[in-house]
Amino acid sequence: MATTAFIPKIWDARILENLNKTLVYANLCNRDYEGEITAAGDTVHINKLNGLTVKKYSGTIESEDLNGETLDLVIDQKNYFSFKVPDIERIQAKPEMVDAAMREAAYALSDEADKTVAALYEEAGTNIGSDSASVKIGTTKKAYDALIDMGVALTENNVPTMGRFIVVPAWFEGLLRSDDRLISTGDASAEAARINGYLGRVAGFDVFVSNNVPNTSSKLYKITAGNNTAMAYAQQVLNTEALRDPASFSDLVRGLMVYGAKVVQPNALVCMTADKG
Repeated sequence: MATTAFIPKIWDARILENLNKTLVYANLCNRDYEGEITAAGDTVHINKLNGLTVKKYSGTIESEDLNGETLDLVIDQKNYFSFKVPDIERIQAKPEMVDAAMREAAYALSDEADKTVAALYEEAGTNIGSDSASVKIGTTKKAYDALIDMGVALTENNVPTMGRFIVVPAWFEGLLRSDDRLISTGDASAEAARINGYLGRVAGFDVFVSNNVPNTSSKLYKITAGNNTAMAYAQQVLNTEALRDPASFSDLVRGLMVYGAKVVQPNALVCMTADKG
């Protein structure tokens, strides 16, 4: 059959919506730079203003140049999906089938993007613990103390308290949940927010849980905390199209997403190397 019944704009909208619902790490980044990406390899130039100096007034004024540096966010990641459907018109007549297929594609794309952003822990300006001397976390108290230590590190780096986040693995979440005084699970708004992996607010952090927290053989976990100015992320779904499969009596649906991520404020990101203790 011909693929003229395919409606690209509808399918594009479904992909973007589902991506935004399943991302954890990428949603904690500054995403102000999206919108003008047209192809893989695009570069987003980010201007960073240097600090200004306050001087004692003694009757004369010296003005300093307004300087800054340019950081490049390169859109160098490319991922795609492609699947077969027997009849485009029949599938589009059942929106729930379209949603199911697109949710699978969106989850797979977002999972790869999440891993890319999670790997930025290597560029954190502050590190607590190391592979040879990890922080032992085996109790709820030690988990809470770890949050306090990371918060102190951020405050010492003059990182604003507003917008602070931390992404923890499931076992860390379990320790926090074991004490009802730390996290309340009964409110409807918190339950709705947990669709995005949001656990609650503890020790000044919005706590998120993710299975993409980098780890070494499920032993040493790189737990990152920071402020939403620490990382920049941009993505774009460039193509979503349907075409006839020349090798079978099926139509193909496929899409391409490009994206890039970068640490732009290293001092606003802290990484703790931790194990279960």
